[in-house]
Amino acid sequence: MKLRILTSVILITILGTCFAQKEKQKLIAKKWKLIRELDNGNEVTPKHDKLVLEFKKNGTFTITAAFEETHSGTWKLSGDQLKVELTDEETNEERILFIQKLDKHHFTVGNFDGPSTAIEMVPLGRSKSQHLTHTEHMVAKKWHVYESDNPDNLGALFEFKPDKTFIIVPYGYKIPVFTGQWSLSEDNKTLLVDRREDDQHMELDIVGLETHDMKLQNHETKKINAFHDRRIVPDSPNSQTIEDN
Repeated sequence: MKLRILTSVILITILGTCFAQKEKQKLIAKKWKLIRELDNGNEVTPKHDKLVLEFKKNGTFTITAAFEETHSGTWKLSGDQLKVELTDEETNEERILFIQKLDKHHFTVGNFDGPSTAIEMVPLGRSKSQHLTHTEHMVAKKWHVYESDNPDNLGALFEFKPDKTFIIVPYGYKIPVFTGQWSLSEDNKTLLVDRREDDQHMELDIVGLETHDMKLQNHETKKINAFHDRRIVPDSPNSQTIEDN
């Protein structure tokens, strides 16, 4: 009886692993556009201009960069390791990429240009988010205020969406209080916000912007809000402890 139960557990584990691998393969098999490059966890100036990676279901892939420079090869998934082999006439190279994040919206792999490097990609398609600039991609997410010169802003949720709309949900509220449109100045240094409810226009200077943190200073009042892309816990606006969503 114990042997039968043990055999069933092993079979279930094997089937679960196979199913997980197939789901990962389905997520990977599409066109991806590079939006960010990292070195030792810090964002760096992109080395690869307009890079697009297409992973096909038949196990082949192509890499296209600026000026239509294209390389091709094969790919194979093994757990969280992605083995890619360039096999075209110009390049013959094999590399193991380590999957750091994979869902239908983001694909991040390590060891792209060396052990300390990583690239973050989003699907290439008709989504409005594909037309965002590099800085706009960084801004377009949910942000939580954890420090502010205005105590009323602590704990508030600011969501800047890829379609250039936004919502603001104050701490303790379940529905947005403010909505409207957002954009960036031509130099990408100021966030321009137009609130629908009171027709208020604000210019928020970007004094800090990283993958998980952002600081905005009101151009007129000089007050600063510090944001993080994770929610604040415990359930108190005065807490600065953070955890994953």
